Amino acid sequence: MKKFLVLFFLGFFYFFPTKSPLASGDFETSFNVAQTVEENGVTFINQEISLVNRLSRVYATQYGLTLESSNIRNIKAYNADGPLETKIEKEGEIITITVIFSEKTVGTGKETKFNLTYESLDLAIKNGQVWEIYVPKLSNASLIENYFLSLRVPKNFGNPAYISPDPVSTNSSQTHQIFHFNKEKLAQRGVSAAFGQFQVFDFILDYHLENTTSKKSFMEIALPPDTSYQKVYYESIKPAPYNITVDQDGNWLAQYLLGDSQKLNIEAQGKVKIFSKPQESFPTPSSLSLSDSLLPQEYWQINDSLIQTTASNLSSIKDIYDYVVSNLKYNSERVKEGAQRLGASQAIRSPNQAICTEFTDLFITLARAKGIPAREVNGYAHTTNPSLMPLGTFIDVLHAWPEYWDEEKQHWVQVDPTWGNTTNGVDYFSQVDLNHFTFSIHGKDSTYPYPAGSYKATGAGGKDVQVSFGKFDSPGEENLIVSFDVTKKIFTKIKSEGTITIENKGSSAIYNPIIDIKAENLDLKLFPDKKAAILPPFAKINLDIEIVNQSILYHGTGKVILSIDNELYTHEIVVESSVFKFILPGILILLGVFIIIFLASKLTLKKIFAKKVI
Repeated sequence: MKKFLVLFFLGFFYFFPTKSPLASGDFETSFNVAQTVEENGVTFINQEISLVNRLSRVYATQYGLTLESSNIRNIKAYNADGPLETKIEKEGEIITITVIFSEKTVGTGKETKFNLTYESLDLAIKNGQVWEIYVPKLSNASLIENYFLSLRVPKNFGNPAYISPDPVSTNSSQTHQIFHFNKEKLAQRGVSAAFGQFQVFDFILDYHLENTTSKKSFMEIALPPDTSYQKVYYESIKPAPYNITVDQDGNWLAQYLLGDSQKLNIEAQGKVKIFSKPQESFPTPSSLSLSDSLLPQEYWQINDSLIQTTASNLSSIKDIYDYVVSNLKYNSERVKEGAQRLGASQAIRSPNQAICTEFTDLFITLARAKGIPAREVNGYAHTTNPSLMPLGTFIDVLHAWPEYWDEEKQHWVQVDPTWGNTTNGVDYFSQVDLNHFTFSIHGKDSTYPYPAGSYKATGAGGKDVQVSFGKFDSPGEENLIVSFDVTKKIFTKIKSEGTITIENKGSSAIYNPIIDIKAENLDLKLFPDKKAAILPPFAKINLDIEIVNQSILYHGTGKVILSIDNELYTHEIVVESSVFKFILPGILILLGVFIIIFLASKLTLKKIFAKKVI
C-alpha cells in the first residue's frame, strides 16, 4: 500500500517588514476531515479547513497539500462563495495541490474557511477476504490546533478485525460504520484497520530432501503448523510422510525415510486461515518451552555487555519494540539470497545494516535479557508494496518477525518491528495484520527447524513457495483411521503384546482427543501411557499394549475397546483356556503314559511270576 503523507503549507502576505520570518504557525489551523470508503474501495475525502489569523499584518493567500500517491482524482476546492482555483503538480509518485484564495481575510482572529475534496483509489485495498484501510500519521501536528477525523466504512465490509489506534468514539449510519479520531491519536501514528473475520491463503510448498549418507536415514521437514493466529488445512502431502510430530515450540515435523544417496521431492498443498487475534482455545505452551525461550542462542547473545546495558535501560516490552524500530535502519541492499545473518550482538553495533532478521534477533535478545520469553517466527508476509514493507533474506523471499509471551494474557503476541520501521509510523506492536503466515517457529533453537523455501536440491533453483489469496471452503469431516496390530487368539495365562495405531487422515489437526482403552474378559496394560495433545493431519500415534486372561478355565471371546472422543473401535480376540488346550491334554497324556507303564509293568510281573511257578 502506498504511503500517504499529509503535509500542508501556507502562502501569506505581509503588510510591512518584520524582523522574524512568518510561518504556518502564524495561523490557527483546524481540520474536520471525513473519509468515506465506498463499497468499491474508492475513498472520498472531504477536508473542512479553518485558518484563523493570529496577526493583524498577515493573511493567507494559498493552501497546499502534498500527497505521496498518484491514485488521486476529482480534486476540488470551494468555500461559501463557490469554487476556488486549484493548481496540481505531479512529480513521480508525489502530487501537490495548491488552493488559491480569491478573497483577502485581514485582521487578528479573522477566519478563512474552505473545503478541499478529492478521491483516493488506494486508501482502501481488498486483499483476499479482508479490506485493509490505512490513514497516515498526521504530519506537522505541532502546527495544527485542532484535527478531527471521521472514517466511514461500509457495513458490508464486515466487523473490524482490528483498528489501531483505538478510535475515541464510534457510531453508525444506515450504510456505514463510523470511527472517530482526534489529533492526539493521529499525531502518534497512522490508522491501520482491517475488516473481515479472517484472511485465507492458498499455498503450494515444495521441499527437496537428499540423503548424502551411505545408509538409510530419517529426515524431516517443517510444515506450516497451526498456531494461535492461524489454522492450516492440508489438501495433500505427496508423498505422504511416515509420521508428523509436534515439537515443544509447536512446529509440525514431517518424517521421511530415505535410502542411501536418495533424493526426494515433496509437495504440500492446502489453505490457511489467518486470525487477527489469538484463538483462546489454542493449547498453552509448556513450562519447558517458556524456559527455553529465555536462554541465549547462536544469534541471541543475551550476555553481551552492550545488550545487557541497553536492556537495563528499557522498562517494558513496548520500550524494547520502540528501541528496535527507532535505532535500526533497514538496508534494502542486503535483501538477497545468501545474505549473512548478523545476530543481535552485531545488529546493535551496526544499526544501519539491518534487515528483518536483525530487527527480529535484537528484539528477541533484548526481551530475553529482560526475562521475557521471546522467539522468532519465519514465514510468508503479503504486501502490496515491497519497497515500503521489505521482506527478508530467506530463500523465496520469506520474512521473519518476533513474538513474546504475555504472562497476563497467557498467549504469544506477534509484533513486527521491521514493518514498524519501514512503514513510517504504522503500529505493528499493538496489532500485526492478517497477512503474516507462519512456516516455522524458533524458540529452543535460533535456526532450526528450517522454514519452507529453504529445502533446496543440490544445484537446483526455482520457486518453492507459492502463496495466493483464496476462499475458505467448509473443511472436510474428521477422518480417524484406527488399526489393531493385535493377536486374534490368545490363551489364558499367556501374555501377548500388540499395537493400536491411530492415524489422522483428515485435513486439519485434532486437539486433545480423549483416548480411553479398556478390555472385556482380558487384563490390559498400556505402556507407555500416551496422550496426544495435538494430532496433525497425516500424523499417527502408536499405543503399545499387553493383554492376558488370568483365568485358566475361561474359554470364549475377549475384546479390546478403544474410545476416541466417545467413538468406539473394537477388536475381538478368541480366548482359549490353557487348561483345556494345554494342561488337561497334558494330564491326559501323562495319565495315558502312566497307564501304559502300569500295564506294561503289570504284564512284566505276570510273566516273571509265571516263570517262577513253572
